[in-house]
Amino acid sequence: MSAEPAVNTNAENPAGTAEKPAVRPAGPIPLPETDSSDAKKKRGSHRVMAAGGRVPNRLVFGSRSSKMEASDSHGGTIRFSPMIAPVVRAVRRYHPDEDIQVLQRAYEVANRCHEGQKRKSGDPYITHPVAVTAILAEMGATGPVLAAGLL
Repeated sequence: MSAEPAVNTNAENPAGTAEKPAVRPAGPIPLPETDSSDAKKKRGSHRVMAAGGRVPNRLVFGSRSSKMEASDSHGGTIRFSPMIAPVVRAVRRYHPDEDIQVLQRAYEVANRCHEGQKRKSGDPYITHPVAVTAILAEMGATGPVLAAGLL
């Protein structure tokens, strides 16, 4: 029996000695250095209001009491809240035959259930489900999905 010499197949470590893997030191990972003027250009233009900050003295979506009108596919007139006007516009674009009255009723139920509730910004809470529903409507969602978004 002849003993064959061991062949080192590790090309990166020709001596065949075991290397320890690199270990990251404990603590937070430092952020890369950036030029402050370059960082300002990449930032968004929106501002985030801290909780407990100034409360707006107006409704974000306008008046909630008056009604707007649109014609349905049968030539009739449909009255709906101006709060859901962006939703109605998107529904008319993607689903012209959708029943807007269902959305109006869903809005009225949601508005009644959230009456008096405020967001941290001070806006009425109903602005959140309406905004979510507007996004869904722009994505082409159908009436039942939009009613669920309001509720």
